[in-house]
Amino acid sequence: MAGSPKGKRVNPYSHSNDSQLLKRRLAVLQMRTEGMSFRAIAAVLGVSYNTVRNDEKWALDEYQMPAVDEYRRKVIADAEAQLARLHQMLKKPQYVVSSKGTYVLGPDDKPIEDPKYRNDIENSIMKLRDQLIRMLGANAPAQTEITVEHVDSTDLEIRRLIEEQNRRNAESLDQVKANQDPSA
Repeated sequence: MAGSPKGKRVNPYSHSNDSQLLKRRLAVLQMRTEGMSFRAIAAVLGVSYNTVRNDEKWALDEYQMPAVDEYRRKVIADAEAQLARLHQMLKKPQYVVSSKGTYVLGPDDKPIEDPKYRNDIENSIMKLRDQLIRMLGANAPAQTEITVEHVDSTDLEIRRLIEEQNRRNAESLDQVKANQDPSA
């Protein structure tokens, strides 16, 4: 990295002030909301492309605030609009065109659909769905609640006695039922 001693790695996320990092991440979201690309934001902020991508990811994952929610809503709305356009495009087939500018016909004398066109649209749809999943938090790991109980030898002995008594009660109940049943 420029400016760092040879052989020493510099962590771009180690800041003397966390508020600087928060401000930069919020600035990234604001510029993305305005339609700027990652590369353009990197140039404005004087950081790398990957830093901008990571700042966006961390802001979305870590911060619960109106600016982040606004950005998330905009990205979701844009992705849903793009999905609608892509689904409309899938309804209109594109045909293979020869170098002469005419449609290539199949054995049934009908134009041959261009499989690359459909595949490209389906790939775009998958990417947008992945983006929606991230924005909606559907890819977040499920939270699990763990309860830890301290169990000592007395607790284990009580549990054993309860199980033994339950077994005896079940045997006694079976005997009472057998004595009441005249067919037995």
